Amino acid sequence: MTRWFKKAYIYSLVAEQTDTCSLAPAFNEQTVMAKLSYVPTPSSSNRSFPLVIVLTLLVLVSLTGCQSIRSIFHPEKTKPVEDFDAFYDRFHADESFQRSRVRFPLGGMMVEEGDEIPWTRKNFPTMKVRIYDVDTSEYKIEYQKEKTRFTQRVWLEDSEFSSEYRFELIDGKWYLVYVLDVS
Repeated sequence: MTRWFKKAYIYSLVAEQTDTCSLAPAFNEQTVMAKLSYVPTPSSSNRSFPLVIVLTLLVLVSLTGCQSIRSIFHPEKTKPVEDFDAFYDRFHADESFQRSRVRFPLGGMMVEEGDEIPWTRKNFPTMKVRIYDVDTSEYKIEYQKEKTRFTQRVWLEDSEFSSEYRFELIDGKWYLVYVLDVS
C-alpha cells in the first residue's frame, strides 16, 4: 500500500472522529495500525478507483472545508439587524424606548460655561427632535449614515452652541453611545 494512501485513510478517520476537524490524532498508534490492516489497497481494477477518489475527497474536506461543510448541515442562526430608520423614529417618539437604548456610561459630556459634566441617567435629557426636523434656517446640521454608525451634528454659526450624537449598531440593535453638548 502506498504511503500517501495510508495517510489519506488515517486523516479521513481522524476527521470522522473529531469535532474540530483538526488533524490531531484521535487514535493511538495501536488503533491506527489495526485500522490500517483493513484498508483496501488500490489496484488496477476499476472497482478501487472510486474508493481512492472518495478517500481523497474526504482528506480534502477534512483539511480545508470542515467549517464550511458543517455550516451547510448546521447553519448558525444569524440575528436580524434592526433597521436604523425605524429605530430612529421610535427612539424620538417613545421615551421609555429611548432610555433603554442609551448605553451608559455614555461617551462624551455636557459642557456648560466651561464646566465638563459627564452624562448620567439622571442628567441626560430626552431627545425629541430628529435631525431631519431641525429648523435649518436657524441651525446648521450635518449627518452621516454608515452601515454600523450614524453621526449627527447641530450647531449655531457664530456661537459656541453645538451638539454631536453618535449611534452604533451593537449585536444587531442600535444604541446611542456618544453625546457632546456644548452650550
